[in-house]
Amino acid sequence: MAKIFTLINIRKVLNELTDAHIKSPVISVAGTNGKGSVAGFIASSLAAEGFSTGLYTSPHIRNFTERIKINGENISNTHLLRLYRKVTREAKGLGVELSKFEKLTGCAILYFEQEKVDVSVMEVGLGGRLDATNVCENRLVSVITKIGEDHMDFLGETIEEIAQEKAGIIKPGRPVVDASATSLIRLAAHKAGSPVFSLGKDFFISNLKSDGRERYEYDFIMGNFTIDKVAPAMSGRHQVDNSAAALACLHLADISRESMRTGITKTRQKGRLEEITLPGDRRFLIDVAHYPDAIIALKKYI
Repeated sequence: MAKIFTLINIRKVLNELTDAHIKSPVISVAGTNGKGSVAGFIASSLAAEGFSTGLYTSPHIRNFTERIKINGENISNTHLLRLYRKVTREAKGLGVELSKFEKLTGCAILYFEQEKVDVSVMEVGLGGRLDATNVCENRLVSVITKIGEDHMDFLGETIEEIAQEKAGIIKPGRPVVDASATSLIRLAAHKAGSPVFSLGKDFFISNLKSDGRERYEYDFIMGNFTIDKVAPAMSGRHQVDNSAAALACLHLADISRESMRTGITKTRQKGRLEEITLPGDRRFLIDVAHYPDAIIALKKYI
């Protein structure tokens, strides 16, 4: 498998502009499916706790500025354009080429620094090890969601190879939340000397109940810590696992039960089993599923 990505150029540019990618606290979320939802749950809970919270996700659904937010508010078009030009000029001055995603990642890091956020939640764009977001060194927690067939032309032809790329976000000695449904992330964390907390081994979903319309309620258990009757706002059985991964991360970050519950029960994401009604009482279901496991989840919901 040819490795066509590198972090060398984005690091060169950021090293000239800031040290935020080295010093600013970050929670990183990788995986094949669910990472956008998990990042949203985490960011909403951190904001509910009172932290100024940056959220970087991709791609956008309706508006390009959705990719960079602070406490749920999109960056302005003007501010994004100003930062994009700044990163582009710096790259040109250094004689290096950056992809659009690398430039946007640089914009997010600079924006969160300028606005003095307390913590940033960064969703990995592609893979993990060589993804531009992996320049962020001060990792509070790394979260890896379910892993499946994902950009196999870039990441590898097997789940094992793909998992190795995702595991590249693990920083030595820093906690890892593992909802990958593989044994590979746990193994990679052990090799890195990182404490790892796996769904079904270290944190659990108990007393799962459904309302019959794919809305769920469950109890979350992690050691001696519990939250009862957790009810994600988003529909689908997969959001139970996603929200549980977020809760494990938030517990490791010492966030209060009240803020966790607020983040999980109020977070909604566009394009995730989103039902809309248009004039004439025409009802539509919108979902962004684009990997096999996500298509299966959509099929089950329908």
